Amino acid sequence: MKQPTLRAMQAACATFLFQAGAYAGIEVVSSGVCPSDATKVSYSEALNYPDEFCGLLNSGDLVGLSGGASIEHLGDNCQLTDNESRQMSKTLCKSEPSAPHVVSGSSCSSDADPVTYLEAQIYKDELCSVLGDWEIASLAGNASMDGSGYGCGSRKNEIRQLGSTLCKSDIPQESGSAPKVAYVEVNSNNLGNAGCFTESDGSQLFDIAVIFAANINYDGQKAVLHFNDQVSDLLNNNLSTVQDLQDKGTKVVLSVLGNHQNAGWSCFANEQSADDFAQQLKDAVDQYGLDGIDIDDEYSQCSQTYSDSLVKVTSALREKMPNKIISKALWSDTDTFQAEWNGKKLGDQLTYGWEMSYWLGSSCTSRVQKYLNLGVDRSKLGVGASTVLNSDSTASALASCNENNNLGGGTMIFNVTKDSSSYLSTVWPGTSEIPNCLK
Repeated sequence: MKQPTLRAMQAACATFLFQAGAYAGIEVVSSGVCPSDATKVSYSEALNYPDEFCGLLNSGDLVGLSGGASIEHLGDNCQLTDNESRQMSKTLCKSEPSAPHVVSGSSCSSDADPVTYLEAQIYKDELCSVLGDWEIASLAGNASMDGSGYGCGSRKNEIRQLGSTLCKSDIPQESGSAPKVAYVEVNSNNLGNAGCFTESDGSQLFDIAVIFAANINYDGQKAVLHFNDQVSDLLNNNLSTVQDLQDKGTKVVLSVLGNHQNAGWSCFANEQSADDFAQQLKDAVDQYGLDGIDIDDEYSQCSQTYSDSLVKVTSALREKMPNKIISKALWSDTDTFQAEWNGKKLGDQLTYGWEMSYWLGSSCTSRVQKYLNLGVDRSKLGVGASTVLNSDSTASALASCNENNNLGGGTMIFNVTKDSSSYLSTVWPGTSEIPNCLK
């Protein structure tokens, strides 16, 4: 059955007319089947967006859609048929935009292109999850798309000057390479619980478990590494918990946090004081067989802070531990990534950085863009969710966003407990709890 025209649909008469455009990622292929990473455009999609799809056809093209339907370019017009009997040698295919991400300004990078209006319509939910809740981003051809707070709508002709652009690229996704990270508050939770969850194939869910947290104290002269009673009990009396996790393939990292004293990650005035504390950290890693150190630069009350303090201490730590993890909780710290010391920058010393502005919603790209702009490699960055502050659906959207945007730092979940099974199975469907493991 052939459809009536656009004018006829409005006035109840005969052929369906549409106008032109051009859309990468949605294309006509000279085959009866789409490539393996694409699917056929449906009859209803072509009916909903006639102008856009017609613009992809050359005059005389008869092109297959899903379900045996077709779209045909006749002169300046196109016609839809929902049950095509003629032989078709071409197919109209669509593929989800690769690695969608938001950049500041009006231009994508050299290896990326703006997402199109048509892609924003067809992949509305997937692309909207990349945007901040109250973000409005430019698309190709003066179009724009709204974040979820505005309903994920799109418009063809945006007259406002916008501050960001939604881009897509062909950066290959390294499947399975980005870590899943569990922060465990050992003051009230058993670190071993991080090893009680498996993926659908039976492998361990978490690649990294973070002991939260040791402290930086001040002894009157210098910064000293301090263990509270719970951290001390874990490392000195129950080290087998750490070793059992490592035997399962999970790396164990010690987070180090300020402690309301005149010492902290941003308080090192010179190379000697930074090197002294880095040696204390290395000694602890060696003594307890840990896999690295995590930096949480909060809760210090230093008499003076230094923007290059972190690059000094991490450079010393990286020299002492070239093959260990050095990670950082990212928040309100762009000045430390701008600072240079002896030609080095903080981003170059880190293995991973997990952004922890949990209140900023389900967009990972808006949370890491400032670090990308400062030169931190995408392979090191990830975004975190908190079991206390974020719903499991928000955490799931963040995990998908991290994966879709090829963020190699993966997804961090703060405050994993014995009651986290349901939460984690929503974030990563297929997650299972090991029987009689949780404590």
